[in-house]
Parts: sequence; C-alpha cells; structure tokens
Amino acid sequence: MLFHLGAVVRLNELRLLRELDEFAAVSGGAIVAGRLASVWARLQFRFGVATNLWELLAAPLLDFAGRRVDVRAATRALVPGVSAAAQVEAAFRSGVVGSTTLGALPERPAFRFLAVHLASGAPWVFDRTGAQSPPIGRLADPRLPLARA
Repeated sequence: MLFHLGAVVRLNELRLLRELDEFAAVSGGAIVAGRLASVWARLQFRFGVATNLWELLAAPLLDFAGRRVDVRAATRALVPGVSAAAQVEAAFRSGVVGSTTLGALPERPAFRFLAVHLASGAPWVFDRTGAQSPPIGRLADPRLPLARA
C-alpha cells in the first residue's frame, strides 16, 4: 500500500495526477486508489499539483497503515457468526473510503478495482457502474459500497 501511495504522490509532484484517464488497482494499490477515488472531487489543483493531497490522501492512509486490520478481523472471526470479510469492510469504511459507493466514483479518471473471488477463483472488476466477472456475469449496482468491493 505504501509503495502505491508513493507512486501517486510522485505523479502529483510531476503534475501528471490530474492528466491520468484511468486507475486500475489490486491489493494494496486498491486501498490507495479507493481513498483517492473517494476524495478526488475535493482535491484542489494549482498549477497541475493537488495542493491538499497529503491532507486528504497520504495522512489518512499512513494512519490506516498503522492499524492491525488483518489481525483484528481474523481474531474477531473466531467468534461464531462473525465474518472476517465484514470486519475488513468496516475497517475500510471507517479508515479509508467512508460511505462512498461505486456510483459515486469519478467519471474521470475512471477507477477500476480488480479482485478474485476466494471461493470460486473467478476474477472480478468493480467500477462506477457495478461489478463484472467474465465467467459469472454482471452485477449492475452502483449502490454497492466501495469498502465492500
């Protein structure tokens, strides 16, 4: 996650961040891209540089990086009826993307989040219109929470 954060910060320094047409991300990069997508409309660009990138993107992600989300989710999931996935979603909602839904993602740049369904192994792509998996089909639901994706 921190590598991807550094890449976004550098793109901003080079005045390229606002010029990008698309972000496609997986794993730690998806956490960074999710936060970036959720704050994109609030970025203030001056001479091609987002002057509040640190405040809106980097500082919250550095704080989130210090949390033990994986350990907390795994230990809470030992309780019958508690889902580790729900615990991770709650952590992403509270620490990264808030209540942002897929439909609230910016039109430009386009944000696409890539994942693999753990039970089936099927690839999934989440974007502002919903989710799709070539072997499974399309879920056209822009109300899907970004934290869940």
